[in-house]
Amino acid sequence: MPEKSFFAERSKQQIAKLPRIQYASRDLVSRIQSLEEEDVLVIQRPIIPVSYRNARHFMRHGDEAELFDRWNIADLLHERRNPGQLREATFNAITNPVRTAYSFYPVTGDDRMRRRIPLVECLEGAWIYAYAHQTNNHMEVRPYAEARSVAREGAHVVVWVPSRQQKADRYKIAFHSVPVKDNDAKYLIAHSIGSEHTCGDKTWNKNLKYGWKEDPHPSHTVNFDAHEWAGYRAIMDFFYSRDKNRIPAMMNHFAQPTQHAVDYYLNLCNNVLIETSDKSGRKTVRKLNVGEKEILLWALVQRDGHDATFWATEKVRDYRWRQYP
Repeated sequence: MPEKSFFAERSKQQIAKLPRIQYASRDLVSRIQSLEEEDVLVIQRPIIPVSYRNARHFMRHGDEAELFDRWNIADLLHERRNPGQLREATFNAITNPVRTAYSFYPVTGDDRMRRRIPLVECLEGAWIYAYAHQTNNHMEVRPYAEARSVAREGAHVVVWVPSRQQKADRYKIAFHSVPVKDNDAKYLIAHSIGSEHTCGDKTWNKNLKYGWKEDPHPSHTVNFDAHEWAGYRAIMDFFYSRDKNRIPAMMNHFAQPTQHAVDYYLNLCNNVLIETSDKSGRKTVRKLNVGEKEILLWALVQRDGHDATFWATEKVRDYRWRQYP
């Protein structure tokens, strides 16, 4: 099904027809950031390392930015840093932008599956969230947070999130381990966040992360996507609006992009092409794929830091998103 107009991007052909064209193989973040509406940048070098067959291979095998060492749980609990503080420290320490996502682990219970959140999904989630509010397609939130076990296990919350596809039903997402009580357990509960949600992307593209043979981490992971980003943001809004409860927001693992990051991402989608070669060796151009966008977003984080890129201080629902017919 075609996408709703709110999410429309320029096609490769539309980008190629832009009147002001430039080429670059270095200083890409600055070049991308400075692009204006009628500019096009053609990148003349590979973004995905040549050790990976393609973008899908990279996204399944590539390195992540881990928020904490899973073997130093005692330190994590002693310091009582919330997920935002963990992200800040990790993002500001990035020296190599070749990353597929950031990740973390549960610290209690039998669940030891790694949680992964790509930066691309954070941007796409913010896009869905803005759509919901700017077009009056508000997300329905239904919490189950009254049981005694909620204080130590977190709440179950069901959210209905709009689709980006025309005439498509909303996605029903059932979250578990949502911290809602202001107690010491919230520092543990937050890392067990999970959901029941199925869409085409999660079923095929993001359902597994295959480790290398020598990788000590399990291959099966919980991979969060844009719908879950938007759904959790709706949960944050719901509890604050109803109870002035900031705990879901305080213990939120979903990085909140700034307008600065959004503008950069929109340039990646609508003003950038990359030069490649076909099977005969002939030069051609195409739009960036997800893996290339992910690396270039981490490059922005590396240059500008956590607060400028993924620490929102304005209302995310009011961000400016460009659409193209």
